[in-house]
Amino acid sequence: NDLEILLVQRSQQASIFPGAWVFPGGKVEEQDKLKSDTIKTAMHTAVREAREEAGLMLAPEQLVTMSHWTAPLSLKRRFSSWYFLAAADLPVKIDGHEIQDHCWQTPAQALLKQRAKIIELPPPTFVTISMLQAYSCMADVLEYFTQAAPLIYKPKVVETARGVYILYREDAAYQDKTIEKPGPRHRLCMLAQGWQYERNLA
Repeated sequence: NDLEILLVQRSQQASIFPGAWVFPGGKVEEQDKLKSDTIKTAMHTAVREAREEAGLMLAPEQLVTMSHWTAPLSLKRRFSSWYFLAAADLPVKIDGHEIQDHCWQTPAQALLKQRAKIIELPPPTFVTISMLQAYSCMADVLEYFTQAAPLIYKPKVVETARGVYILYREDAAYQDKTIEKPGPRHRLCMLAQGWQYERNLA
């Protein structure tokens, strides 16, 4: 009855996050493009990538929009990424090329593996899994995000002596990057003792 998520391991030859564990996905190809409809184009891309990388047969209408990410300005290669949710219990068949392994696990299990340095999670994947940890079953996740507006992430990176902080726009420090500034928190703390996602908007 516990919510489980599918993570796939990227090839060690991948140009971005080699060997990291991520959700199935990839870049938009020409056949995915639907006029000027960005979200529908992203949905068709997600369906195709899920089929190619993990053998999952999904339809665009099954997808629920969860979030949109824009990579920080400091990165040389930047991406505009949509994250979608879908219920799936089909057998997984990885492509053996771009993807070299896969695992169904609860969000809590994935975060424990990351903390123990068993797996590597890119920051957007870590944050997404941290968000999903609040839900006990897929029905609750889909119900919430079907009604909610997509979460928008435009990260700003702040490096300190303690570690790296990635700030999101609701954080009190987002504008001036004053990490200790009191107020709402929405950030990923990537510190020596481990990573922690904070989202306290009160």
